Formats: sequence, structure tokens, C-alpha cells
Amino acid sequence: MHTHMTIFWTIVLGVIGSILGGAITHIFSRPANERYHPAGLIFSTLGAILVLFICYKLKIHFPQVSL
Repeated sequence: MHTHMTIFWTIVLGVIGSILGGAITHIFSRPANERYHPAGLIFSTLGAILVLFICYKLKIHFPQVSL
């Protein structure tokens, strides 16, 4: 997915992906210390990729950076 978007939309996608990834990890496996899940970083990244993929398939266009 070749997209160039502003830093604002990059941050928004990252936050949404992090929330989505964190929710998925907490649904299937609760962390031992009840605060941090070791797979959280991986699932946060996968969540952001999933959000980007869904936006791409739904043809949602973000403001682009002019190169």
C-alpha cells in the first residue's frame, strides 16, 4: 500500500491500531501484572496495519504530503 499521508494521520492510525491491538491481546490473554502485555507492541503494529488496509480497501483517502 503505497500511501503518503501527513504526520497527523500517521499518529491517528497508530493510536487507533494500538487501541485495537491492545483490546485483542486483552480479550484472548490477560497479562500477569495486569498492566503490560508482552505481545502488545506486535499487536499494536498489526492493528495499525489492519486499520490502514481497511481504509485502503474502503477507498478512504487521507490528506497527502506533497513531494
